[in-house]
Amino acid sequence: MHNTALTTWRLQRSMAVNRFVYRLQHLPLVGKKVPSSLYRGSEIKSLFSALSLISHILSGFVKKAIYLAAFIYLPAQQAMEWLFPEQEGLSLTMVFLLFFCMNLLAGSFVNSTVLNVTEDKYVILNLMRADAKNYYLQQILLKLAGDTLFFLPGLIVALCVLGKLSLWVPLALLLELLAFRGIGEALGLWLYDKKDFNIAHTGKVGLPILGVSLPAAAGLIYLCRGIPTVGTVGTHPITVLVVLIVCLPALRYLLGFGGYTYVARQTATYSVVMQGILAVQDAGKSGSAVDEKAFGEKDLHSNKFEKLHGYDYLNALFFDRNKRQYRVLWRIKIIAITVLTIGGCVAGFFLLNTPGTKVSTIMPALVFILYLMCSGQRVCRSLFYNCDVCLLKYGYYRQGDALLQNFRIRLRRLVWMDMVPALLLCAGIVLFIFSIRQPWQLVDCVPMLLTIPLLSIFFDIYQLLLYYIFQPYLEAGGQKSVGYSVFSMLIYVAAYACLQVHTDSIWFTLSIMALTVVVIPVSYALIYRLAPKCFHLK
Repeated sequence: MHNTALTTWRLQRSMAVNRFVYRLQHLPLVGKKVPSSLYRGSEIKSLFSALSLISHILSGFVKKAIYLAAFIYLPAQQAMEWLFPEQEGLSLTMVFLLFFCMNLLAGSFVNSTVLNVTEDKYVILNLMRADAKNYYLQQILLKLAGDTLFFLPGLIVALCVLGKLSLWVPLALLLELLAFRGIGEALGLWLYDKKDFNIAHTGKVGLPILGVSLPAAAGLIYLCRGIPTVGTVGTHPITVLVVLIVCLPALRYLLGFGGYTYVARQTATYSVVMQGILAVQDAGKSGSAVDEKAFGEKDLHSNKFEKLHGYDYLNALFFDRNKRQYRVLWRIKIIAITVLTIGGCVAGFFLLNTPGTKVSTIMPALVFILYLMCSGQRVCRSLFYNCDVCLLKYGYYRQGDALLQNFRIRLRRLVWMDMVPALLLCAGIVLFIFSIRQPWQLVDCVPMLLTIPLLSIFFDIYQLLLYYIFQPYLEAGGQKSVGYSVFSMLIYVAAYACLQVHTDSIWFTLSIMALTVVVIPVSYALIYRLAPKCFHLK
């Protein structure tokens, strides 16, 4: 087992370093200076291998910390504010129910270390012919060790330091997690061996389980809100001991299973690996495919754009033939805003007609809402796979004037697409103000009502600018651009951070307006200067 573990580690590090060198060679400006000799064994490659290992460990801590914050700590804290606003710290029952649904059940019985197929498994098991049993058991052990290493610090910080719970709580949850992971591995292997059912490749089962886990936890929290002993019983030492004892038959099954070689020959094959790669590529194109059967003779030979020429005609034809992709989401936005407006007006008329209600305080939250309403990312993906992927092969299409003209035309289309929901949102706010019988607040809300359409324009410009500067989409499908990912994350974090701002200051609104006004000419200058060098096929 030691040799198998060492070989696996060396192979994974080597493949990770080779991918890193490949990405370095495709960076703008400096990529051509990276020599191909780095692919061979050298001291620099050994250094890269060590850095890759350090990066893997650090990213493991960061990912688990983000997961615990997003799905355990923040939901539990929000539930505490709603159900027990006078109580400090976190409720043990809420933490246990969230962890039970998200990790002990969904995470343990959907993710299978044995049945999940990767390129590493294919190379080691089918090409290098490593011992399948040793390899699989070693991978399960490493998975459990990784969960222990990466989960424990985050659990201690989230539950003990911030949540003010005892140190035993994260230790108990971690022991139960390890036991449930072992049970989940054994159950998945048994289903595949006896029922020929691979839960790792069955999205119709796995995705719904993951999808309902958080709502199920929310429902259990509400039902058990008056039963504080649930968390105490769930993390009691006797409960933990019982769970560990129940896990023993699962461990015995994993150690005594004799069909690991058969499982490897059936699952870790070249065809299965390629199917996974193609599935990832198709997922990168999701939402951008055009249903050609939906077009009739009149659609293909329409003269509605005969007065347009050049790029105006090209983009008019594109948006007309792809309108079915955007119409559904556009209608969902309209219906959602309408329903919220009606519900808000009814609630305001009967419940919120008090002088202390200030509508202008919702402006920070509207920043995040308008970010979610932006159609830019979906439209840019569709633009690439249904238009630009073909035209980028021609040099004239990558020239500054052509790119700037296309940017201007597409921005108009995108702004119009998102402007209607934004204006409907403004109308809903005005109706809400009248429903609470405080029309004098309209004066305070005028800057906010002006900022909403401007903010919608800002997010559209930002998404389209990132598309032209970084062009993150791969010709074969998928997405790969560090710059695009970083700047997309920055705008998301900035929009989300606005949810934590509780102010009705006119300066916040004016700063948003100024940012939107400034970014428009800046985006045009960046497109003209940078896009000809960066907007190309990958």
